[in-house]
Amino acid sequence: TGSIEYRSDFELLKKVAEHHKDKILFFVGPVQGNEHKEAGLDKMPNVVFAGPRKITELPNYLQYFDCVLIPFRKNTLTRSIYPLKINEYLAAGKPVIATHFSEDIYTFRNVAYVVDSHEEFLATIDKAIAEDNEALQKMRMSIADTNTWQTRVARLWEIIEQEPRR
Repeated sequence: TGSIEYRSDFELLKKVAEHHKDKILFFVGPVQGNEHKEAGLDKMPNVVFAGPRKITELPNYLQYFDCVLIPFRKNTLTRSIYPLKINEYLAAGKPVIATHFSEDIYTFRNVAYVVDSHEEFLATIDKAIAEDNEALQKMRMSIADTNTWQTRVARLWEIIEQEPRR
């Protein structure tokens, strides 16, 4: 889910579609540019582009996903990205497979599969689906509960109040 664009590793996504022919690679969000076409994703029978949807519609899609992907390229731009979508995915209890594009994403390695190579990414999809269970789902949701905007604002106020007044 989210914007499908230059941050995405389209080479990896093509490998996912080719390797996992028994699965549907379902994209929800606006498509920017033509890189998905250059990779041939638009011609693959197990790839679906649903287009942009309202954020309120996201749960309607997530409920049917066996796992969710954050397939960002690893480069200077993505090194500074904190993907808010991981909180949405964890709140839905879904197994998350992400490339190790930033240290922020790596902090989620206890509740998400953060991998370093295309080969590991491909293998981890089946592993994540096979290992998924109610206990892991609850753990993911619990982590998401601690990562809300309300929690972040409360933490910011704690930091501000700890600073000596001048």
